[in-house]
Amino acid sequence: MKEQSAPCHRAAGMDIVSFGNSVDDNDAYYLIRAYEDLTHLNASQAHFYSSPAWREGPRQAIIDRISVSVKTVMLLSDSAIDGLRNG
Repeated sequence: MKEQSAPCHRAAGMDIVSFGNSVDDNDAYYLIRAYEDLTHLNASQAHFYSSPAWREGPRQAIIDRISVSVKTVMLLSDSAIDGLRNG
């Protein structure tokens, strides 16, 4: 996550709020990103996941490690998002 996925997302201009390991499973990871709205989320992810940087980069290695993927969308205030930021 730290060496491949996060840098790739940041290089594409995505706002990574937080990422890391689950506290109860060292082989489980989370990635929290912030978007202006649902339109921005959809456009940003469509652009990123269709980009050569992702498709020709770490995509397959990352996908091979994922056994379960859960996507949750929440509407949060800027202060709530800032409270989740790490780093």
